[in-house]
Amino acid sequence: MAKHIFDKDGFHIGEFVKGVVIDEGDQVIEIEIPHGVFYQPRLVDGELVEGLSQEEIEAIKNQPKELSMEEQLALAIAELDAQRERDKTAIQLAITELATMLLGGE
Repeated sequence: MAKHIFDKDGFHIGEFVKGVVIDEGDQVIEIEIPHGVFYQPRLVDGELVEGLSQEEIEAIKNQPKELSMEEQLALAIAELDAQRERDKTAIQLAITELATMLLGGE
């Protein structure tokens, strides 16, 4: 089990690393904090609870997510493919107009 630092209000600050100086009122507790369960773990009467309000959690959930490198690359490739199709169509129209002019059409 890892040791963690909690501030005077019980909010998790981080994992304790030997040699780190902690602030007065902070405490080091040996406790297992399950990954992905809490947005902001808080220690209340020896029990871990969620330290954020429902409104704060909703604000976090509603933040736009950054695209991963793979998603950015896929988006760039899709944009390039779309631009290539637009260019191809524009060239075909220009060739058609030029052929019409050369062959005496309207």
